[in-house]
Amino acid sequence: MRFGVPTGGANFYLFKGSDPNKREATLRFVKFMTSPELQARWSLDSGYVAARRSSWNLPIMKEYVAKWPQALTAREQLAYAKAELPVYNLQQVKDIIAEAEQAVVLGRKNVREATREAQDRVDQALAPFCGRRVGEERGVPGVRDAPDGFLTGKG
Repeated sequence: MRFGVPTGGANFYLFKGSDPNKREATLRFVKFMTSPELQARWSLDSGYVAARRSSWNLPIMKEYVAKWPQALTAREQLAYAKAELPVYNLQQVKDIIAEAEQAVVLGRKNVREATREAQDRVDQALAPFCGRRVGEERGVPGVRDAPDGFLTGKG
């Protein structure tokens, strides 16, 4: 059996090269938003899973799960979760992948053809956000490699 627990949707990003004043303000905001107390409150008010283990030890969370034990389900499933795909234009990339999967399932394309085409489309979608050129060996003009382990054109 293989578990499939989706995560994501509430990410914070700090971009390299951003204005130092904005970077400092962003870091203060992220520290505030990720504090145990605010994570607990955010979880109760939004339905998102508190991202900090220490949040679950606070009285407000203990009271909540005593009243609503099913709230622990999502937290317990995090042991099986995988990180969300860390990529710019995430929804566009997911749509490209879904379209490729659909083409294979419906018999319109074989797996190799669908994945190569999807990779080329992803490369083009990510090109504005990337640093060094890749993809040209597959005939994708102007495609650049994504920095820091993001999805790249080397697939």
